[in-house]
Amino acid sequence: GNKMNFRINQLELHLKSKGFENVDQQNVYVSMYQMFLICFIKKPLMKDVSKVLAHRVAKGKNLGFTTVGNKGGLCMSFAYKNHIFNVIGSHLQHKQEKQDKRNLMSRQLVDEMKM
Repeated sequence: GNKMNFRINQLELHLKSKGFENVDQQNVYVSMYQMFLICFIKKPLMKDVSKVLAHRVAKGKNLGFTTVGNKGGLCMSFAYKNHIFNVIGSHLQHKQEKQDKRNLMSRQLVDEMKM
């Protein structure tokens, strides 16, 4: 909401003062539930950034008509010259005994992310 937008604006202002630029000039960041992902790069390098994509995949509880986004992942992808960068952030199930479920969810996230 407004509190998060305020914090992101403050983050952008601070990093701009240090010579960084937001990679995603159109959307600024990708978010879901209480997660957000934002990427910065040194301003002189920005001219060589292209193909910026952002995506989110919800993996929480299935409510029939929607899936809750408290679990899942966010990703941002961009090209810098001839190199592709993919940044993925996720929030997976907790507890040691759920390691197999976390591993499965991680594989599903990578498969479903539209990069």
